[in-house]
Amino acid sequence: TWVFKSAYSMMRVFLFLFLDTGQRQMYPPASELPAESPFWYMDRILRMVMMAAGAIIADAVQRVWDLIDWFANWLWARVQGGFAAVTDALQDGLQWAWDNVISKIPEGIVAGAAEIGKLIREAFEWFVNSAFEPFVNIVEAKLAIPGKLLRAEYGSLEELIDDMLDPPQEMLKGWTGMILLPFIIVGLLVNMVTGLSGPLLEPVLQEQARSVGARIPPFAMLRDGLLRGLVQEEVHDDWLGRSGFNQANIDLQTALYQEIPGPSDLVRMGVREVFTPEIAERFGQFEDFPPAFGEWMAKQGFTEEWANFWGAH
Repeated sequence: TWVFKSAYSMMRVFLFLFLDTGQRQMYPPASELPAESPFWYMDRILRMVMMAAGAIIADAVQRVWDLIDWFANWLWARVQGGFAAVTDALQDGLQWAWDNVISKIPEGIVAGAAEIGKLIREAFEWFVNSAFEPFVNIVEAKLAIPGKLLRAEYGSLEELIDDMLDPPQEMLKGWTGMILLPFIIVGLLVNMVTGLSGPLLEPVLQEQARSVGARIPPFAMLRDGLLRGLVQEEVHDDWLGRSGFNQANIDLQTALYQEIPGPSDLVRMGVREVFTPEIAERFGQFEDFPPAFGEWMAKQGFTEEWANFWGAH
């Protein structure tokens, strides 16, 4: 876009010599224009060229007409004193004007337009043939990069970047470099995001992930951290919420953290009558229950009640 924007600015300075004030206001400076596409600037350039060509042709026709008008007035001034005597001379003069001037006006207009078109065409051919000629070798070198990636010829990200930023120094000078640089940058970005360059980017991505630190801990870590008192409940709920849980599901998941004994343990408890408090107290099954056992059981997700039942073992 900026290439065509620069071309628009240069053409505007040159063609303004042939445009009047009203026409100039139709083409404001590039600095006052919002960001537009290359096709928009190309359209404005062509419109400006055609308007300037029209102004040049119109000016030429006006000059010819002024010449004819002057010539006719000159003849009329000469023949006012003796119109009849100079009729033949006047006719010859008008015929000469027609043959040598008026009849050739269309030819001049067509020739002028053709000459302007020729200049534009030659300028465009020069731009294509000269500006893009150095790109051939560069394109061939860049097309070889995917093959090198497939063959694992790059040992580091630096080698890949060196291959992508290797045009000859003379190609980076002048207009060629200005045109080539965006293609180099775009090509670099495309290759960096492909899967083939993923292993080379892995160290960079790891460093970026460490500096940002936005990853949410896995579910098992959240559960164990909450049960062991290592994670505050507010932090736990915030991480689950950022994982997509609403408050109802957060409460449900927190409740499901509480473990229950397995089937074999439940059978053993039933046989030992732990579900019948009168019998359990008669045999002293819950006496001398160690507090530390209850604390460690809580960190496993068992309530104090279930810990007491286990104490009956």
